[in-house]
Amino acid sequence: LFKKRFDIGVDNDENKDTLLAIKNKRYKKVLIESAEKMSVKKKSLNFVFSNSVIEHIPNNKAVLSEVSRVLKPGGYFIFTCPSVYFTQFLSEKYSSVYASLRNKQLNHFHLLNHKQWTKRLNKVNLEVINFTYYTTKTELLVWEKLVWLNKIKDFFGISSKSNRKAEIAKIKSIVDFSKTSKKHGANIIIVA
Repeated sequence: LFKKRFDIGVDNDENKDTLLAIKNKRYKKVLIESAEKMSVKKKSLNFVFSNSVIEHIPNNKAVLSEVSRVLKPGGYFIFTCPSVYFTQFLSEKYSSVYASLRNKQLNHFHLLNHKQWTKRLNKVNLEVINFTYYTTKTELLVWEKLVWLNKIKDFFGISSKSNRKAEIAKIKSIVDFSKTSKKHGANIIIVA
């Protein structure tokens, strides 16, 4: 998404993949710490970006407060995450029990709509400038099907790599990256 390296990457290293970020030199500096309490100086950053992470952090109110603390006046916080419609779409197709179990499996703690995010951001003096929902119900259900097919293949020791091209072709035939909405989508991007 970005041509330039970020100045700082923050990760708690729960997935043990921070070394990969260091190796790939995507950041000038990597801090292995919680986003709930960062060692970054107050009002020192122009831009904070989070890609599908904030929904996994139980205390995301602390994260939002920290983002507000480290941003310079006029700085931007851009983040993506699943929305409340992720659960709704899964519930409509399967059941609310399935959707709940799937969210628990994925460690989704905060699946909100744009109005709910706006309230949370306003509480820490951040203003939503723009938002867009993306990932249609059809696209989410294709993703969900591919996830489970790969889990089954892994269980039986079938290499998923051999079908990767077919899966990518299937995704490309269904996903329309120009489809965004101000009303609903399984994911949301917010600019604050």
